[in-house]
Amino acid sequence: AGPSPGSIFAYLLLTPRGGFVGTIAAVLVATTVSFLVNAFLGVRQTGIYSVTSGLAETLWYVPNALGTVMFSRAVDPRSDAGRIAAVLTRTTIAVALATAIPAWILGPRLVRFVYGSQFADAGVALRLILPGIVAYSVVAVLSRYITGRGRPGTGTLILVVGLAVNIGANLVLIPIHGIRGAAAASSLSYLVTALITLVVFHRLSG
Repeated sequence: AGPSPGSIFAYLLLTPRGGFVGTIAAVLVATTVSFLVNAFLGVRQTGIYSVTSGLAETLWYVPNALGTVMFSRAVDPRSDAGRIAAVLTRTTIAVALATAIPAWILGPRLVRFVYGSQFADAGVALRLILPGIVAYSVVAVLSRYITGRGRPGTGTLILVVGLAVNIGANLVLIPIHGIRGAAAASSLSYLVTALITLVVFHRLSG
């Protein structure tokens, strides 16, 4: 479970200068959760959780695309980058909700239909991670704004804090609630990361 070596390499190639550590932190969120699930629950549960994370991360395709657009605007001194970022963020949240709500309603049934009843927990865990997935779509856009405005270190610090929250929450919740705890912990860390990103964006853009 987690990103493939090829996808990690692609992330690194596309990372703006100065955001290398932040990109590593973002990638480690997924790989660390898989490692902890495997350590506490074993390979079988790790495989089930990989279904949850894989389905959830498909909802980030549009936010990531909008984030790429945002970076090109943020580095252009002639553009009103703050207002553009705000509009793109609202659009991103709307798109994320439009995809997350059907996923929340139909996810468990879809997982059982496609993967079988032995993967039923993956559908339940999907519902727990979706609030964080929606929130983290904000980060996909605004982290590019923060980096584009010459604050890659700030963006990196935000992602490192998110990684720390993710690890701490997983260490507490996985032993108690299994993969549902892993999903809830990831959702919590995504929400915290999004909140900090919004605060920083507000201070930089006014």
